[in-house]
Parts: sequence; C-alpha cells; structure tokens
Amino acid sequence: MNILLFEEHEVSAEGILTVCGDRARHMIDVQRMEVGQRVRIGALGGKQGSGRIAALSPDRVEIRIEALDAEVPAATTDLIVALPRPQILKKILSMAAALGVRRIMLVRSARVIKSYFDSPALAPDKINQQLMLGLEQAIATHLPEVTIHERFRPFIEDALPGIAKETDVSLLAHPAATCDICELGLVERLGARSTVALAIGPEGGWEQHEVEAFERVGFMACSSGRHVLRVDTAVGVLLGQVEMLRRLPSASE
Repeated sequence: MNILLFEEHEVSAEGILTVCGDRARHMIDVQRMEVGQRVRIGALGGKQGSGRIAALSPDRVEIRIEALDAEVPAATTDLIVALPRPQILKKILSMAAALGVRRIMLVRSARVIKSYFDSPALAPDKINQQLMLGLEQAIATHLPEVTIHERFRPFIEDALPGIAKETDVSLLAHPAATCDICELGLVERLGARSTVALAIGPEGGWEQHEVEAFERVGFMACSSGRHVLRVDTAVGVLLGQVEMLRRLPSASE
C-alpha cells in the first residue's frame, strides 16, 4: 500500500482520519507504522497529501491530516474488455486502475463463456477491492467506473457510437490486424490529455463480425506487436503503449 485512500465520512470535523479493520492492521502489522510517522494519503476521487499518525490501537489508526492539496490529473482512457475468466478479471481490474483508466466496460462476445457473468468476482465489493489495490499501488485516487454488458449487440448499437464520438482515438486490439499500434500514426493525434478508447477481446480475439461492428463506428484495428498475448498481458502492454504515444513529441512541436 503506497498511499492510504479514504472517503470523506472517515474524517472528523477536527481533521482526524480514522482507519479501522484490515487497513489498520496492515499499517500496524505489515508496515510497522508508529505514532508520529508521516503517511501519504489521498481522498478517493480527489487530492493527495500527507498526515501524521496520532494514535494506534490493535485494529484502529488515527491520522491527523496535515496537507491535502496535490491535484491528481483525471484519467482519460476508456477500456472495453470481453469478460475473461474470474482470475484474469481480477488482474485486469487492478492493473487498469493502476494504469489510469477512467472507465472499464466488461462486455459479452461470441467467445466469452456465459457462466463468467455469474461469477462472484463481478460483485460490486469484489470489483471495488481490486480497483483499490491498483490505486494504492500506483499512488492514484481516481476510481474507474465499471459497467457490465451481458449482451453484445445492445452494447454495440446503443453505447459504442457515443464512446467513439467522445474520444479522440478509438482502438481495437486484434491479433489478426495488419499493423500494430505504433504503425497507426497516432503521435500526431495524441497529446498528454487526449482521450482514448481501447477495446480488447477474449482469448483467441474478436470474431470477424465483431471487428466489423467496431470498425463501423470508427475503431482502428491494431495488434500489440509480434507476439500473441494473454488478455491480462495485452491490457498492460497496450495501455503502456498508449501512454508512451501520448508522451512522445509530435513532428509539429
């Protein structure tokens, strides 16, 4: 845990942040924190700052907030993922939160096993747990919004056109694509705050009719490189490539 995230209701009028339960025990038993020690803190969805431990008990930590004024840039990437098996989903959720994803849309596709949508891993508290792990790892505060779409066609017809319209670049990861993401000429189109929608399919990739549905609303098909990757690996690689392209200076600069 590289940052302690909190919600407004956990802070008293006197500026004391009270942490209980597992988080408190982690700070005491694992991080070996002591009274007077400074702690990096962040308001969920807001600013970062620091506090100092004022009191400790076996399952309770009280922190006096000293500063909370560091702005955290809002995320600008939307991730569409064909719902994977539960263990892979957990990795994707925490990774996406750590890498600065704004929205995560878990969708049905032809190669998604229907029973995945009945998994306990899709319970709101389980999803939130993985997202929080990612934020704590990355020292981030903005929790991604997660939506679940059990039917492919309504998602494609009702939601996808709006997503494509409101983003600067829309990408469709597909192992059979004729070019990789670095060959799309995106440096001229992407700036540090450009919005991107990235769609990643199931193991084996999207079926052709699914690829065509994405392309009809402006998604550009691309691969992640020479190697065929597992879904969770592809998420990390492609999000990293998008961030790299955002940071590269364009020829016009």
